[in-house]
Amino acid sequence: MITLKQECIIVLDTGTTSMRAIVFDQRARALASFQSDHPPTYYPDGRVEQPAHSFADTCSRLLSQAHSYLEEHSLTAACISLTSQRSSVIALDSENNVMLPVLMWQDRRAAALCEALQHEEPWIYQRTGLRLSPVFSAPKMLWIAEHQPDLHARASRLMGIQDYLIFLLSGSFTIDRSLASRTLLYNLHSGTWDNDLLALFKVSRSQLCEIIDPGEIAGHVHTDAARITGIPAGTPLIAAGGDQQCAALGLGLLDASHAISNTGTGSYLIALSDQPALDPDRGIFCNVAAIPGRFILEAGLLAAGVAYRWFRDLAFPEDTATGTFECINHAVETSPPGAHGVLSLPYLAGAGAPWWNPQARGMFAGLSLGTSRNDMARAILEGIAADLADNFDRICRLAGHKARVMAAGGLARFAEFRQIQADMLGVPVEYGERSEATALGAWISAAVRLGWYGTFEEAWRALRHDQATSLSMPRDRVRDLYRSLRRERIAMAIDHHVARQHER
Repeated sequence: MITLKQECIIVLDTGTTSMRAIVFDQRARALASFQSDHPPTYYPDGRVEQPAHSFADTCSRLLSQAHSYLEEHSLTAACISLTSQRSSVIALDSENNVMLPVLMWQDRRAAALCEALQHEEPWIYQRTGLRLSPVFSAPKMLWIAEHQPDLHARASRLMGIQDYLIFLLSGSFTIDRSLASRTLLYNLHSGTWDNDLLALFKVSRSQLCEIIDPGEIAGHVHTDAARITGIPAGTPLIAAGGDQQCAALGLGLLDASHAISNTGTGSYLIALSDQPALDPDRGIFCNVAAIPGRFILEAGLLAAGVAYRWFRDLAFPEDTATGTFECINHAVETSPPGAHGVLSLPYLAGAGAPWWNPQARGMFAGLSLGTSRNDMARAILEGIAADLADNFDRICRLAGHKARVMAAGGLARFAEFRQIQADMLGVPVEYGERSEATALGAWISAAVRLGWYGTFEEAWRALRHDQATSLSMPRDRVRDLYRSLRRERIAMAIDHHVARQHER
């Protein structure tokens, strides 16, 4: 008698500093999780790099561990669902060898090129929903063309990290629309690579991957990858979408009634739209959602959790020694709302939404001899939340009022930060204990594609049925204080040329 193995989904979630392979069953229960850290290298001149082999080696190792778990428990992988950080660039030659270190999404070396092309930004935004920023893929590709022309001429492929992993596992060159829409080369309205943008950034169409819808099968595990990982050849690879798009899906962003706040290395505020919605001030971005045919409005902060970690390492050595945030979190709780007058602009990687100034730098204001490290730690979190609130107001103007915000990400585990967000945004902030929103979004995408559930709503209800949640309510007195604080921060940003006057 042959016993059929229970089918599972392996989600491969590639973040900025780590990669995870999570085995989910058909009810979205995480049966096993395997993780490996691979932080990039941050250079003083703004370069942020990582060797491509670290992604390849980590992917193989984690999938091998996931396969061993499946074998030990008589399970089988119905598919591998991939989600990834966005806008990093990998260059391959004609023999598919990596030609230079990965230019990570935070890399700022293309800032001068973006500044030189500022006069082109209005029409670029109208087509792509994105501002001209070194964060995105195309300026990095242009930097290669301008500064390493011989290498650029030999580059057969210019691709992102998820596209690279799909290639390694299947031999296919594919990219889903949600990731394509973060390149500055994708036309939101036509749904294709844009010829004028390709010419502007000196990229040929043949160097780019084939575009597919998020949630589609991007390829199948080939024999070489099967030999290395143990995953059976022919296993489908599903391109679930970019990490923030998948996080939105995993948090149940299925309509326009609410928004999500996902705070990890960076921080992202996201709302859903049925059509491209463009901000007259170009402060809010519009991208393709993980749900085919839908779009997201997105405001991204470049340094959030990484800024908090930076200050922990600088001022709380007791936490750094243990690898925890226990002391700094307690310090934040002991400082009152407003941090005794200390303000921060946590722009350690440049200013993101709504200002989008890659040359901006972080700063503190309001320091005195009575200022403590506790106040400065709280000021960093209040600075992050204040930027989220500025962006929340803009998104509500574009897509209607949002009754609540769903929080996720590493910083959202800290209850005091969730309360700061609620007070700053002025709406309830909901948090689910199952906070791996990005991976759950990739599971939803795959579960619908496999036919386990008929709709995204059905899959969301299935994963939510046993999820405990908590709610942080805004406090009127603190909200009023934070409104004043936000006005002071905007004035400070203008004084220090973070915010350009014409964008206000």
